[in-house]
Amino acid sequence: MKIRRYVNSKNVAQLPEMIQSIIRNRQNQASAHEKRAEELISSAIAEERIYVAGDKLKIKIFSVKDRIEKAMDILVESVYTKLGYVRKNYDSDADIINILNGDGKQKLSQMMPEGAESPNAEAVKELFQYLEIQKMKQLPTSMGDIRKRYQAIPVKALSKAA
Repeated sequence: MKIRRYVNSKNVAQLPEMIQSIIRNRQNQASAHEKRAEELISSAIAEERIYVAGDKLKIKIFSVKDRIEKAMDILVESVYTKLGYVRKNYDSDADIINILNGDGKQKLSQMMPEGAESPNAEAVKELFQYLEIQKMKQLPTSMGDIRKRYQAIPVKALSKAA
């Protein structure tokens, strides 16, 4: 890093040939050190144990990128346990309201093959259960309440982190 900063701060081409040679040698050394550090980090990640949410993972993948991606997938799934319920994302509140009002069911059924289920059937079922509980408690429920409930980090994940 220091070598690169020095080279960027000076006009190396105007320096004497001997100093230019020293700078080139130092740059080559720095590149070799960076490459070695990258190799060591990669081998450490490829060979070491990985823990997600306190649980040891048994990942049989040796590619560093794939190991990290797999660990991140498992971490996201362990925090957002109902993420698998959503197979199709909707962009606006209007789309969600249409589904809740029944308009969406008709549109979805027209777009899907016969006998197929809504892509987010589990999510819709979960949402209806939440709304039913809110209704039994006689609590008004706004779209903001729904967003807060389903976009926030689950309480279970927060209590594990503390």
